[in-house]
Amino acid sequence: MFPIVFTQFQKGMSMKSNGMCPCQGGSTGISQISLAVDAPEEADKVVQSLFQKKLVNEAKFLMQVQRTSLGADSKLAVEGEKEAITLVLVANDDKVSSVLTELEEGDLSKKGSPIVSPLL
Repeated sequence: MFPIVFTQFQKGMSMKSNGMCPCQGGSTGISQISLAVDAPEEADKVVQSLFQKKLVNEAKFLMQVQRTSLGADSKLAVEGEKEAITLVLVANDDKVSSVLTELEEGDLSKKGSPIVSPLL
């Protein structure tokens, strides 16, 4: 039993070092970029520009209406209407750097840095 387990571990480590997912999947070549925005009107102009330049495949604005969490006193806390708006973009991996440049030029990263996540 030990040699089989060791062989599987070696294969898993080899896949990780070669940039492959050990779940036998691979990257799709598409990434998701998430960014908190202050003014959706300004962000909408930048998003339209990204579509005109064919840099993104999909864009959506997400608004958090209600947040439920466990407070310090172990009681349930419900907060609402915080106006937390997140812009989520989907782009090809080869265009991510151009999208990030456009977001910086549009001053959309005032609230924080964009988060880039590869879609598997």
